[in-house]
Amino acid sequence: MLRERVRECESEGEGDDDEVESKRKRQSFGVESKIFEVEVEKRRGKTLLFIVESKRGVSSWVRLGPTSIGIFLEGLDQCVKDGKDDKWEKGWKEKGRRYSMVREVNKAGSFIRLGVVDAEEKKYSI
Repeated sequence: MLRERVRECESEGEGDDDEVESKRKRQSFGVESKIFEVEVEKRRGKTLLFIVESKRGVSSWVRLGPTSIGIFLEGLDQCVKDGKDDKWEKGWKEKGRRYSMVREVNKAGSFIRLGVVDAEEKKYSI
């Protein structure tokens, strides 16, 4: 199921007397038993990307900043252009976090795994 919602709102910034505009665009889609929500938010002149993976009431999420968004989109573009059997891995750092984007292939087909390691060495992936 693919649905798209666009929401524009105004809110006060934390510690700011000025009003800050926040624009959001959200898309959801299902892959087998999982639901993915991708939300792009422009806040204070910066673009942020949130990816949420949900399955049976359990959710995992990753937030990407401006640098990471560009690298992530390049990886998705490369995925679309590459053949089915191509494997690759990209790694980068942003604001004290280490990111990895891996394209793997198994019997079911190809898939992407996005991983994040924070400053406390905690690992997250979707």
